This record gives sequence, structure tokens and C-alpha cells, in this order.
Amino acid sequence: MSASVAAADPRATRSAIEALAPWFHNLHLPDGEQTAPNHPLGDFTSFKWRQIAPHVPDDLDGLQVLDIGCNAGFYSFQLAARGARVTAIDIDPHYLAQARWASRRFGLEDRIEFRCMQLYDLARERSQFDLVWFMGVPTCGIRCSRSTSCAAAPAACCCCRPWPCRARRWPLHRRTSRWRNAIACWRRDGRRWPSSRNG
Repeated sequence: MSASVAAADPRATRSAIEALAPWFHNLHLPDGEQTAPNHPLGDFTSFKWRQIAPHVPDDLDGLQVLDIGCNAGFYSFQLAARGARVTAIDIDPHYLAQARWASRRFGLEDRIEFRCMQLYDLARERSQFDLVWFMGVPTCGIRCSRSTSCAAAPAACCCCRPWPCRARRWPLHRRTSRWRNAIACWRRDGRRWPSSRNG
């Protein structure tokens, strides 16, 4: 993700990072600072994104994305940078504070809404999303979200297995090629999802 805001004083940035510690996501900020360069799992978010990114369309303009378990917002930022409007949820206010701070550093605060809520709260939501994004969320949550009104039959669902994960077995959801085709159809048909989206 390219830098979109002017670099700030590195000392001020480092102080803010330390004030918001501990970090689980190692974010690479526009000024070159990292939030968790010594993470025991390494730069795992970037590692995962490098595997996933080729399967995500470069242009997500107009899509509404739900990021479940957003943590400090790494994947929300990647999707918003491609044009998506992201609703990012997490149950931990600490991580959401990190995410809101980082969104301002990336200049993406207008494209992402961070909300403190748990997965089961989605049952009371009436919003509709084109893509539901799970990374590291227990697989039981996928079944839960599919039963909610907001995530019923989303055009796409991208998820990964919860920890521990084998580096050589990172399958995306089996619908990966299907939702890429759905996005293409959505644009071709004047931003109306095809009637077969529930199939």
C-alpha cells in the first residue's frame, strides 16, 4: 500500500506506537515505521496478504466490505486502499484505538468505519455487504454470519483457517474465483449483482 499522507515526525510516530502497545498487527506506516517489527510470529500479516492479494481485484470501488475481527486494521486498510468502503468490527477497544489511529496515518479514515461489537451482534444489523472478510476468526463464526441478516448470501466470503496455520496450506475460501467473477458481472451489469448470487 503506497503512502498517502505526508510523513510525520518519526519520534512522534514512535511515541504514539509505544503508547498504543501491545500490537498484534505489524503495520508498515507511510513514514517507514512499523508497529510490531519484533512480533514473535514475524511479519505474518504481510506474508498472508502477499498470498491473498493476487486473488483480490485491484479495483474494489463501490463495494461494501465487512471485516470481522479487524484487530489493528491491516486488511481493512488494504481493501480500502483498493476503493472499498469498509465496516471493520472487533470486540477489543484497544485494537480499535490502534486501527483508528493508523487509519489517519494512511489517510483512509473516510473509507473505514470501525465499530466495537462482536460477531453475534450482526444478527441485529440490517446492512448489506458485498464481501465478508474473515482472517483468523474461528470457523464457527462463518456459520453464524451466514445466518445474520446483514451477511446473508454475500457475493463473496474470504476466510482463512484460525491459528495454527501451515504456511503452505493457505487456501482461500473455495468461492474465490466465483466472487471474482461476481464482481466482474456486477460491474458489467451496471453495479447490480447477478440473480445467481445465492447459488
